[in-house]
Amino acid sequence: MSIKVVLPTAFTRHTDGRKQFDSDAANLPALLAELDQTFPALATQIKDENGKLRRFINIYITSVRFV
Repeated sequence: MSIKVVLPTAFTRHTDGRKQFDSDAANLPALLAELDQTFPALATQIKDENGKLRRFINIYITSVRFV
């Protein structure tokens, strides 16, 4: 299942101007690994030197089910 990732405008300078993208990541760790590969400059902004998400990074998950 594909998910849509929307980034704050402040991060677009680290993603070649892309504010959103789709991912097939199965879980959050897989998504973060994908970010590391696709946008290495962004990864250094959202993770600390130990590879943990920085305290000011918030991740919101919204699920909508259409019947």
